Amino acid sequence: MPVDLKATLIDPADPTYKPLLDNLQGNIIKAHGRMHTASLFLRFTGTPAVVKKWLSDFARQYVTSTSAQIEQAKKYRNGKDGGIFGNFFLTALGYQHSQLGIMPRDRQASFNAGMKNVRIQDRLGDPPVEQWESGFQQDIHALAFLADDNEARLKAACDTVTASLNGVATVLTKEHGVRWLNDKEEDIEPFGYRDGVSQPVFLKGSTESPGETRWDPSASLELVLVEDPNVPGRDCYGSFLVFRKLEQDVRKFNEQVSRLAQALGTSADLAGAYVVGRFKDGTPVTLSDKPGTIEPRQHIDFDYEQDTEGARCPFHAHIRKTNPRGDTGRLAQPGIPLEQERRHRIARRGQPYGNPNGGAAGLLFLCFQSDISLQFEFIQSSWANGIHFVKMNGGLDGVIGQGTQVPDGPLWCKTYGSLDETIGFDFSGVIKLRGGDYFFAPSVAFLQGLGTTGSAR
Repeated sequence: MPVDLKATLIDPADPTYKPLLDNLQGNIIKAHGRMHTASLFLRFTGTPAVVKKWLSDFARQYVTSTSAQIEQAKKYRNGKDGGIFGNFFLTALGYQHSQLGIMPRDRQASFNAGMKNVRIQDRLGDPPVEQWESGFQQDIHALAFLADDNEARLKAACDTVTASLNGVATVLTKEHGVRWLNDKEEDIEPFGYRDGVSQPVFLKGSTESPGETRWDPSASLELVLVEDPNVPGRDCYGSFLVFRKLEQDVRKFNEQVSRLAQALGTSADLAGAYVVGRFKDGTPVTLSDKPGTIEPRQHIDFDYEQDTEGARCPFHAHIRKTNPRGDTGRLAQPGIPLEQERRHRIARRGQPYGNPNGGAAGLLFLCFQSDISLQFEFIQSSWANGIHFVKMNGGLDGVIGQGTQVPDGPLWCKTYGSLDETIGFDFSGVIKLRGGDYFFAPSVAFLQGLGTTGSAR
């Protein structure tokens, strides 16, 4: 009997889900949690038979199923080494080039077109491909992803994989990620704000779901999973992945925060919280004008029902734009069910790159979903880039918004909680896309089966 993809907070110990978890790649419904990552972007050069054999071997040695990931996490919690973690993803061009089987097609025009498509670039407001880093300008067929807490072991694995690609594929570019942590050992992104907060939760017992009353982070499997078309009827599922290398101009961000704070006559902490929607410690600005003043659970458990005018958290704040928590039904289009808004959510799995002490830095943004157009593209184009999101002339998302800003910039309140006096200020241009693409995460069974004698794939 097929698994019900509408299920939420599934119990991984329930045998009903064992076939799904055995065949689903890890990192999709739960983050892998490793300190270091390596992403190898590939263009196949070998014959289809050679590529299939290599893919099968790589999958058997490195690709980690969700079941295996859960067991690795148990070992880690018991003080043992969780070991290396691996994924493998394919673009539509990768499926075509090496005759790997049927591409996922249902509602996936975006995946089949790829991120370089002019229509998609226009929708997202992305810079021309000619302005991307050279490795991303070329046709990408696949992404081999490895992660480990042991940096030396990860490097050795990358060297081994790269050597094995001789006659199989060319490595177009290699991206290294590393977790950045604050003094509480919590994940942060290069601007210094807590990251990975308020993710969709798929598994029972997850620490991200401590009994919320205002915001339920639980999500059904159908938010991120689709059936792998090459192994139907075997509880084999995959997910669509969006990868974007986002360069963050930390100096410009901090300078703009300082100028905004001066214009408002307030602190840089509060000005930055207006831009992001949270203080650096994760405190939502809609709940407080100071960090560290609320219970940690409220970093997740809140909505904007008591801030419908945007006098505390601006409508153009990053987290309000990308996760409106009911704003679209309360304010923009009354009557829209909350579940319709929640359907746009994504499972974010990004990781910073660069050095926290200076130099080029940014985010290797990854997100999983079952429909790229409905989820990632909708969030970026309709919400982050939408200057009339929820409110007319509200402005771009100050962090990731791309496009033409409203004249004189969006409005900011000079006094927290009051709309009596506002000023216009254009906060934008702090992130630049350096490259990326759209991928599919096939089932483990599909990848391992590619090396089977007589395979039709």
